[in-house]
Amino acid sequence: MAFASSAIPETVKVLPAPIEGYDIVPLKWTGKLDNRGEDVTLEGTVEEITSKVKKTNPDFGLEIRPEKRAEFGKVNCGWGGSGKASGLAIGDGIKYLNGFGDGYCGLDDGPYKCARISCSYNSAIWLCNDNDTPLRVRCGDLEPFIRKIVDDCYTWGFGEPMVQGQIFTNENWNVILGKDKC
Repeated sequence: MAFASSAIPETVKVLPAPIEGYDIVPLKWTGKLDNRGEDVTLEGTVEEITSKVKKTNPDFGLEIRPEKRAEFGKVNCGWGGSGKASGLAIGDGIKYLNGFGDGYCGLDDGPYKCARISCSYNSAIWLCNDNDTPLRVRCGDLEPFIRKIVDDCYTWGFGEPMVQGQIFTNENWNVILGKDKC
């Protein structure tokens, strides 16, 4: 397959940072497109990567991994993005992440860099790196952190659950949920 050198999206977008003092960089996903293939690296949100890959492999993203145990750091509710995000759209982002199997989500740069992992219905998930070195985390391992923010920071608004918050880890990276234009 000819995906190894592909980058998603094909145009560069300047996105606002989810919190002041951080820069936005592309999310890099590294994993197999099918059971027989070699690892490839693609850039974009999980929705963008899934859409492109499904054109040649319709079964991509159907694998659901069991939830991993994770140690949680401090949670800051009401922090990140430009406001509250739809809890339903964040749930859709989790489904996409789980479909990435054993692939890795990461950022080449740090510190103070964030990659928008997922964005739909103006609701975003960011992975942020506060390390001086590149960050690689199994995409499916991010789910417990996202769910912890949802559980701790859930509110009701606009006829649906809403969420906005940030959770830190002991490995010097964090996850942010909040409103963003997409």
